[in-house]
Amino acid sequence: MLPPCSAGFPTHAITLPLTLIIGSTALISILRMLPITIAGLGVQEVVLLAVLVPRGYAPEQALSVAALFLLLTLEHILIGYIVSFWYPLGQGQTNPLPPPCACGEGEPAIHK
Repeated sequence: MLPPCSAGFPTHAITLPLTLIIGSTALISILRMLPITIAGLGVQEVVLLAVLVPRGYAPEQALSVAALFLLLTLEHILIGYIVSFWYPLGQGQTNPLPPPCACGEGEPAIHK
């Protein structure tokens, strides 16, 4: 039997079950789409407080997990921003096939 999966935050002495992280992340994503707050501000913190505090975690631990989630999101945004300089939009590969030619017999023409 496999041990239960968990993700730990060693600097904060917090170990969360992986199912709890996945479930709360999905709930946060769904609730951010609802017009509850302006741009979904505070939804992540409220959801993590509502999910973690009844399971025995301190409110400070729940808010520190929310801050770590925010740092992870900002890290993804920064990486995407940097990568966009190497692969800018609209600068992709053009059509590699030559344009069709009206040569008459339907035979392919050689384009130079």
